[in-house]
Amino acid sequence: MTIKEKIETIIMYMATNRQAGHSTLMRVGTDNFQRDKFILTKNLKQGDQYKCLRSEIVSLGSLGKLRGHDRPLAIDNHALVTIFDQAVSELTEQEEEIKTLKENINEITLVDIHRLKDDLRKEKIKFQLAIKDLKKERLEVKRMRNRPFKTFFKTIFGTWQP
Repeated sequence: MTIKEKIETIIMYMATNRQAGHSTLMRVGTDNFQRDKFILTKNLKQGDQYKCLRSEIVSLGSLGKLRGHDRPLAIDNHALVTIFDQAVSELTEQEEEIKTLKENINEITLVDIHRLKDDLRKEKIKFQLAIKDLKKERLEVKRMRNRPFKTFFKTIFGTWQP
């Protein structure tokens, strides 16, 4: 059973067994717990059902309140179902993205690969021709350097004016 299936099983259990006493069990347990604690609820209004200090209630929107503490944490069933429902939605989205990526990968064919290889080969030939042209120009410059300065200057600038 995948983690997604496990979460879906818990959500289904909570949804089909409403009024079974999930919240009552949490209330009785937290009411009788005599030490500092945190109770995670879907929102602060749902925290009103617990007989505890307002500072012990943490909503899904204020999870940062847990940082730096080492108190035990009780999770209200509504908060749990909300978290699990969001997790299943995100897992489903990610599964769809993975499926799409796999399909895109399979669309790349050998024809595409050969076309890219041919394009690369053509670019290599262009590069080699450019290198040959540069070598020819370099030789021409060397030959001109060996000529008298006046001839070299005329060849480069078209005129000689000392």
